[in-house]
Amino acid sequence: MRPSRPGAHLLLLPLVLALLAPTAHASGPPLQYVGSLNPYPERAGTTYSTVAVDTDRQVAYMASVFSPQGVSVIDIHDPSLPIHV
Repeated sequence: MRPSRPGAHLLLLPLVLALLAPTAHASGPPLQYVGSLNPYPERAGTTYSTVAVDTDRQVAYMASVFSPQGVSVIDIHDPSLPIHV
């Protein structure tokens, strides 16, 4: 009789899961680049942490990180030409 290895079957688990896992498929049209805006071009290296979009008001809010600007409001009525308000 062979001695049993209690963890031997656990080594196969990741392989089995990888083989049985469904593949990912896109569920809509691909994203398309339409425009960009740097609200503070005079401040090189400003990093933005969060962007929230309000589609009812056609504005986007961009929060800057480690800078005194705080939150920028962007008018996105024309997505190809965003305007810093």
